[in-house]
Amino acid sequence: MSGWSPEVLEVLAASGWTAGRRVDTADWRSMFEAVGIVMHEAAEAFLQEFGGLTVSIGGTGINRAREPFELNPELAWGEDDRFSEWSDSLGRRLFPLGELDDGRFFLVCCARNPEG
Repeated sequence: MSGWSPEVLEVLAASGWTAGRRVDTADWRSMFEAVGIVMHEAAEAFLQEFGGLTVSIGGTGINRAREPFELNPELAWGEDDRFSEWSDSLGRRLFPLGELDDGRFFLVCCARNPEG
């Protein structure tokens, strides 16, 4: 089925994920493309499967504690200038996926720029 461990599958299932899940990403696409942030293929594929999930996880990790996170691009709304600058600086197309640490950190999906 997948290469995920039973623990990961359990956390995903508890968050509302099911195999074959397909979320409509059209609203997120149009929302961000209106301000110049293009949803690339990798972000769309990820959000179709995991978009809208809130993962309530905690405990020790390897390099840092496990923290809950939310996979909702709208949480980054209003930060389009930041994403544009980071994309230009990194030479990659970034698309917001959500956030963790109560908005302290954004989660993003990155793809190569078509020119590079």
